[in-house]
Amino acid sequence: MCSGFNPGPPWYRCQSVAVGDDRQLPAKSGLWTASRSAPYAVWSEYNFLRGAMMLILAIDRDSVHAGDDLISHANSVRLDPTATLGTALEAIQTMHYLPSISGDEATWIICASGQPIGVLAQQWEAPKLVVPIESPVTQFFGEDEPLLFFRYWCQTDPHVVFSRIAAGEVLASRY
Repeated sequence: MCSGFNPGPPWYRCQSVAVGDDRQLPAKSGLWTASRSAPYAVWSEYNFLRGAMMLILAIDRDSVHAGDDLISHANSVRLDPTATLGTALEAIQTMHYLPSISGDEATWIICASGQPIGVLAQQWEAPKLVVPIESPVTQFFGEDEPLLFFRYWCQTDPHVVFSRIAAGEVLASRY
């Protein structure tokens, strides 16, 4: 139990509560989504009850059309501090954070600390990254608050976008 002591940077949170119920809960990947949606809701409750240290990863995205920017898209996912980038992206996809686009061909550029690190396409099963997917999430932020930003790149061919990011090229305007 953490007992209110928070030894990490401000985006780490430690919570503790009295626990009288010592249920056997399944071991998951240490993942807690903001939406508390299945299959992670049980694990998030388990971590909360045990007072586990959590990494709060802020996420945000571009709007996909004019009416889409009426409210903020800022959200967060809570992860085990040792979580990988792959685990974080899986959590974001599981909570259906990015909207589906008519035609099923939305292209999203994944940015960490303002730099593109990969592409997530609506038509792909998994994102493609220019960094190892098993990299720890914290590796990309240093002392900055962890934030993944998803830039909407319309229906541009995601293979072309990824190859340009991988080559270190500056992308032309999406408009």
